[in-house]
Amino acid sequence: MKKLKMILTSLLTVCMLFGSSVFSVFAAEQEYTYTATFYAGNQGTFSGIDGLSVESTGTPVITPGGDRVVVSGLKLGDKVSFDVQNGAVSLGDSSKYYVKGVRISGHDNNSLETSAFHVNGDRDFVVAYGIQGDMVGYTVNYHDADGNELAPSRTYYGNVGDKPVVAYLYMENYTPQALALTKTLVSNEAENVFTFVYSPVTTETVTVPGETTTVTTVVPGTTTTETTVIETPAAGTTPAGTTGTDGTTGDAGTAGTEGTPGDAGTAGTEGTAGEAGTDAGTQVIEPEEVPEGNQDIVDLDEEETPLADNPEETKEKVKKGLPLAAGIAIGVGAVAALSALAVFLIRRRR
Repeated sequence: MKKLKMILTSLLTVCMLFGSSVFSVFAAEQEYTYTATFYAGNQGTFSGIDGLSVESTGTPVITPGGDRVVVSGLKLGDKVSFDVQNGAVSLGDSSKYYVKGVRISGHDNNSLETSAFHVNGDRDFVVAYGIQGDMVGYTVNYHDADGNELAPSRTYYGNVGDKPVVAYLYMENYTPQALALTKTLVSNEAENVFTFVYSPVTTETVTVPGETTTVTTVVPGTTTTETTVIETPAAGTTPAGTTGTDGTTGDAGTAGTEGTPGDAGTAGTEGTAGEAGTDAGTQVIEPEEVPEGNQDIVDLDEEETPLADNPEETKEKVKKGLPLAAGIAIGVGAVAALSALAVFLIRRRR
């Protein structure tokens, strides 16, 4: 009886510890950082990082190189954009190739992928090349909702029949309606137009006691990062605002005539209390969240109909949900086993 009791108790303990470890791993995964790697491929090399921009709430690190560019320290939901057609790739003067865009590592050059995306996992890209043939130009515009030009248009080249995927250009205080546009090139260059439409980023004021917010923006085309740390004091504490001006001390009373007890001096006027300092607990946040309507990619051939959900993203969500489901199942099983043990022991006593 005692042996059986010890075995069952040990089994329950192991189940509970295993379930707890699963929950711990799942919780730790939420803090995981991601890496995006861009490989130059066999036909060219990276001559710089022109066209690369990163918008992150963490502290991303850009490591440039001739054969690859690595962006590490990314957090879930960060935005990365690398317009590789914008001169970042060097081909050589006599090369018969041209830059089509990027592809997922392991895919062929005809499977172009967007190089502007919201981070949802590690990603490996390779620059995709084509052989020059029936070349035609295509124009990329950057406008606001009223059609005003926010940046000069850019002209790239590809073969008729290509379907390039163009990454958006980072604009301070603006967000695009899509991170990338794609369209099939035709022989009439007037029809090969990609227009990004931008909306102003609304500044939002949010007060969150006891929290620290860090917003990092990587300056496009450089490895420089601009980090802003905003600290908010916990509730019940005095904000560290600008110190108020001290009140003016009242004048002393006039002394009485000598020999005669002096009259009591008039009391000085009470100093005015200093104004309260500015509340440093108010966070001014320029949201990096994706507004409604902001798509990763829009296909202009389909009259801007958003593409279906990315299978890789769906697979990632299912993968992340498995540890939580396993932990719950183990916990339920442990409770059931504990209940059965209790019933068994009670019956044995009778």
